[in-house]
Amino acid sequence: MKTEIANAIEEDAKVVVLDVPLLFESQWDVWCDEVWFIDTPRQTVVSAAKQRGWSVEMLDKRISNQLGIDEKRRLATRTVDNHGSLEQLEALIGTWWQRCVVSRIESPEVMPTGSMGLSAQERLFELMAMEDPSGQHCRDRLVDRR
Repeated sequence: MKTEIANAIEEDAKVVVLDVPLLFESQWDVWCDEVWFIDTPRQTVVSAAKQRGWSVEMLDKRISNQLGIDEKRRLATRTVDNHGSLEQLEALIGTWWQRCVVSRIESPEVMPTGSMGLSAQERLFELMAMEDPSGQHCRDRLVDRR
């Protein structure tokens, strides 16, 4: 993933979207200007897990190794309500995308330089210097999330 992000930065991509399991736990969130939490009813999560061939017990074991829902909501930039149909979710995400992403691209003077206050070049340098966040060693890094 580091390589893809570095390539996007070098190509002057306006947006990079990360879909990272355990985003906060692996500390990829520190590289994000925004984190969107999709608030999904348990039954929908269970149905999706069953479609993947997981039992409810397997799902619950995975969930128990993650931050709690309330903590994810607290850490996220915004929460997207996923209690309706897929079409409603797509429309809601489209609306937020327009407000949060497209408006920043069209008005670059209000675009943040990143959650760490670094320019694109500085972020690229830091990204390439950091160790892979998918490993256990990430838990050793201290990040102030207040």
